[in-house]
Amino acid sequence: MTFVGIRADEQRRVAKMKNNKDIKETPLATAGICVSDVLDFWSKQPFNLDTVTVNGNSLLSNCDLCFLKKADHLMGLIIDKPERAVWWANMEKKVGARFNQAHPSYVDMMHFNAKQQGLFDPDEESIACFCGD
Repeated sequence: MTFVGIRADEQRRVAKMKNNKDIKETPLATAGICVSDVLDFWSKQPFNLDTVTVNGNSLLSNCDLCFLKKADHLMGLIIDKPERAVWWANMEKKVGARFNQAHPSYVDMMHFNAKQQGLFDPDEESIACFCGD
């Protein structure tokens, strides 16, 4: 029997699993487990997996920069660890095409991330005030 860890809040994926004759069970979906339940479970463990989470979504999966992920998730992962994009950029160059025409190329996302600067000076000093005097 094959069990797949698809959550209840992944309805499109759950529907695909139900149509797959090789998949027998989706226990998390059947139990109504959502991303918040998974994050809550891991927050109570004595160790931290240090997964990248943006807006309640854990961005890492079997395929770190899968071209099917949303562009903001891809950028979040590239910001977290820019070297993740190297393989993907090299593959796009090798085949001479982008994986997803709706997204920027991986090399463009790498360059965008490299050019980003903080909006504010982290060394700026506060202006002295007398609010608490």
